[in-house]
Amino acid sequence: MVQTKTLLFASILGTAVFSSCSKDNDDVTPIQNTDGSSAVSMRWHTDVPASPSVVGWHSGYMNADEIQFDAKLMGKNNGNGNGNGNGNGNGNGNNGGTHVHYKSKVDQRIDLFNPMPFGNLMIPYGKYDNVMLKVRLEPSPASHALYLEGDYIDNGINVPVTIVVDETMDLKAKWKDPLTIANGVDYLSFLSFNLAELTNGLTPGMLQQASLTNGGVVISSSSNQHIYDMILDNLEGMMKVKFE
Repeated sequence: MVQTKTLLFASILGTAVFSSCSKDNDDVTPIQNTDGSSAVSMRWHTDVPASPSVVGWHSGYMNADEIQFDAKLMGKNNGNGNGNGNGNGNGNGNNGGTHVHYKSKVDQRIDLFNPMPFGNLMIPYGKYDNVMLKVRLEPSPASHALYLEGDYIDNGINVPVTIVVDETMDLKAKWKDPLTIANGVDYLSFLSFNLAELTNGLTPGMLQQASLTNGGVVISSSSNQHIYDMILDNLEGMMKVKFE
């Protein structure tokens, strides 16, 4: 019987490309395999602070183009271990490993406020180090790479705030300890970031001084770029990973 473990996501010698699985609603069934690899089924979750310090976000999406798994394969022996660590660590170096890279096409617009499955990766059994997971965001003719709507309060008045990202970027999470993808185990994973971190360094005064578009603050590459650059810097390290 194939076991299922949960991965909570709070980011080359050979490349393998696998097609993603299309799923809807909250019922996620991990894929079962007999080909020497385990399925890592992906699902997104956004942590929304109950009491936002600056901006209260209420809707938005990201347009995911691809998911990637980069790591160092530490040997060919399979095992039954489990990873322990957190999303902020650095991988333990080992010159005896082989750098591997697996990716899966997604092409899906993900509602950041409605948890959903959006793809899967097939990872061969083995022990991995320096693990990094990446979600590539890409704009399309119908979608921005990232789009968020919210508001902040200025003298008792709710002022709309919109973030528009129309450039390709990678969200990355690192796992600091060795990770074993076990024989007979498939995985259900949750990727996430905390929206409280998105506005680190942003103050109400900066928003009050921002340029307005139709009565709201639009943060993009062409509007309030100094705030936009801050938001992009924050996005670089927002995605978390935890294996349980």
